[in-house]
Amino acid sequence: MKKPIFFLLLGLGVLLLVGGIVVFVPIFKNMYAEMGEIIDKQTEYRRELRNYAFQPLTEEQDILLAQIEENPSTQESNSLDVILSTEEYLTYINNKYNSEYTDYLSYIHSMPDTNHRMVLLERLNTILDTEVREDEENIWVDFYYTIRNWSKSGKNQLNSRKEFQDLLTKELVDPLMKYTKSGFSVKTVQMGMISAMMIDDTEIFHKAWQSRMRTFGEHKGILYAAIATPDEFALMRSFFEDDVSFRQWIVDPFEIKEPE
Repeated sequence: MKKPIFFLLLGLGVLLLVGGIVVFVPIFKNMYAEMGEIIDKQTEYRRELRNYAFQPLTEEQDILLAQIEENPSTQESNSLDVILSTEEYLTYINNKYNSEYTDYLSYIHSMPDTNHRMVLLERLNTILDTEVREDEENIWVDFYYTIRNWSKSGKNQLNSRKEFQDLLTKELVDPLMKYTKSGFSVKTVQMGMISAMMIDDTEIFHKAWQSRMRTFGEHKGILYAAIATPDEFALMRSFFEDDVSFRQWIVDPFEIKEPE
């Protein structure tokens, strides 16, 4: 099935999840027409996200990778948290994000940090192309990170429909509907639809990182991923209790669960 068609069917499914009352809303036809624009924007975003996930290292990043590999602490420890706490990597992170992290754990604990949230908000506003209040933004952004964490085990809106519906209702729809006088808004439905489209963001990066391992070997491939996509690498690390389980998640195939 082609992606645009899949997204359209997915969007229709989310409309039903958000509430059957949608068929009684007079402006449904206009909203349906806008779905095509949202799908086009989301398709372009996914293309850009893949390009970012699979981008090669720059010359400076290649030098950094070699420095980290040659660092004595890298050779003495298998812990990603220790290896990425080297001066070279922390300097790279702090310069890139204008931060002052003293070790890698402090970077992990900041996730999702302001930089990541701002990029996500820009995405939301671009796709919706409508005014979104700050309280609505915070609800939607928080839900995005909930979904990113939830989907790391291979769950999605198709194979775990009941669980996704519960999350969508509790974490996004109900909070957003409190801010609308009628209890329903087109924007709420559109934000739910976009959320369903974003579930496989995690899988995109997992595939990219596994590609690095196939090319460079497990250890160097993981370090390559931490340098190429430091924000996403730290975000995903924050969803795990320790670096051992996180490393194993990267190494293991990303298995999409069977439908319920």
